Amino acid sequence: KDKDGWVITLDYPSYIPFMTYADNRELRKELSLGFGSKGFHGDDLDNQENVLQIVPLRHKRANLLGYPTHADFVLE
Repeated sequence: KDKDGWVITLDYPSYIPFMTYADNRELRKELSLGFGSKGFHGDDLDNQENVLQIVPLRHKRANLLGYPTHADFVLE
């Protein structure tokens, strides 16, 4: 990749060991933000619509089963 040093990707085989063992907090933060934004770039692989559909369905399921929130349902 014509770079000096290591190349860390957002794929699990690179991401998990880096996040586990890297001492540089700023680099871990940068990688974490990149990992968390996968699928939210307004392109063909964007998942924003899917998330916006899933969230109310999870809330509705929790309410139907007697839980106030999806988090309460999951924790049960």
